[in-house]
Amino acid sequence: MFEVGFLELVLIGVVALLVFGPEKLPSVMRTVGFWVGRMRAMVNNVKEDIDRELRLQEMEQRLKHFEEEHKLNELVNEPQKVTMELKQSLNQLTVTQTPETPVVAHETVAATSTPVAPADAAVKTANPAQPS
Repeated sequence: MFEVGFLELVLIGVVALLVFGPEKLPSVMRTVGFWVGRMRAMVNNVKEDIDRELRLQEMEQRLKHFEEEHKLNELVNEPQKVTMELKQSLNQLTVTQTPETPVVAHETVAATSTPVAPADAAVKTANPAQPS
């Protein structure tokens, strides 16, 4: 703010000595020192409060940025999670099927693009000379 050099301090001391006299000067200096100390403490408290508020605001911004990034990661990872769940359920279906449980062929055939002919039709087309 403003600088006080050695000459200014000497000038203030001489004026204070002339105004207050040698008997009152020590008590006045103690009182002035006390109030200067209190003012410095108040200024430091205000600085700490401002610094604390700035850090809090910065942390809130970081948290907000982290939450936005986390939501973005969830959106990106969602298709991968669904794919993994589908693979796991498919694996569970294939593991839980036993030989007594018939496998439905038409669902598998519907998923492919080439139609599958019944077994009797394949035998007839292979041996056209045999009567039915």
